[in-house]
Amino acid sequence: MTNFVSCRIMPSMLNPERISIGRLKQAYGLSALEVDELLAALWPNGVFPYDLWEKAYTSYWKDAALHNAAFHLAGAAPVLPEIDQKLAEMYATTPLYPYQTLVVKFFESLSAKIFVSDLEKGFRYITEEAIGDSINEFKEKIDYIFDRLSDTEKEYDLRIFSPYCWAVNMSAERFRELMDTKILSVPSSCYFFISDLFTDTIIVDKSAAVRHLFNCGYPLRQEVKGISRAIVEHITAALPARPQDAAPSLPPAAINVPRALWEGKSPAAIRDAMKKAEFDESVIAYVLFEWHGLTNKTRLGRLLSKKEQDEKSYRNLVDRLLDKAAALTIESV
Repeated sequence: MTNFVSCRIMPSMLNPERISIGRLKQAYGLSALEVDELLAALWPNGVFPYDLWEKAYTSYWKDAALHNAAFHLAGAAPVLPEIDQKLAEMYATTPLYPYQTLVVKFFESLSAKIFVSDLEKGFRYITEEAIGDSINEFKEKIDYIFDRLSDTEKEYDLRIFSPYCWAVNMSAERFRELMDTKILSVPSSCYFFISDLFTDTIIVDKSAAVRHLFNCGYPLRQEVKGISRAIVEHITAALPARPQDAAPSLPPAAINVPRALWEGKSPAAIRDAMKKAEFDESVIAYVLFEWHGLTNKTRLGRLLSKKEQDEKSYRNLVDRLLDKAAALTIESV
């Protein structure tokens, strides 16, 4: 049987006008909450959830899957999920949960369609572009998946050759048997870490991200791939001075909340009464959380949100409001 060889198309460089969340976290020392706030500020036009995954798909995975479908009757290759514009319009902040879930399912399905060498090359490309060497948090889980998949293939004595790592003298029946075995070799739960890694792989508009972080007073802590001090200075040159560089102002006066607005009332009644009295959402969240005792952030977020969102988005909304309230002096009168 012919040993099928094809020229590898090297992945195109990441658009220099874009940057991964992973690199921004390294450059600015951002926490998970600060990342969520950044994504919310840039969503939807400045956020590209599948940019890196698409490049890996077109450069490493698509041709491999098509080859196996043609020569090993592997069936249709899994398709990279598309951005759902309805989700973009429905959510006020980035709907990460649906995208995380879809990409985990996509990668798990792909692992049962192509050989592990091609699967790993695409995945390593994504992690290298997104976070570089900073994979310690995920290294054990990454190694486990690829070691298990690789060991399963080695047991079948595939006699694999480069550059595409196609198997020689493998019947369609034997190919399907191998892929079925690979599916069983790695439990689905082992792929869940990709949902956590996914946030780091999200690509955003670099200029918009740098401007947002500058305006919020975040200094560049270290230069990383794609972000240098020269780039930051170029992007922010025309912007006003940072908030912390402005002249100090007097501390704000205490915000007085009448007891009649919240004592003995239901959460919905408190919300409605305080909104009618024109209190800021952060103050309402503080009163409900601290004084009324509604500490379930999912319930509290659902109560305060103007749109239907997933549970994580509700919790993130509450965290942002409580962080804002923490800078205020709120008193009951």
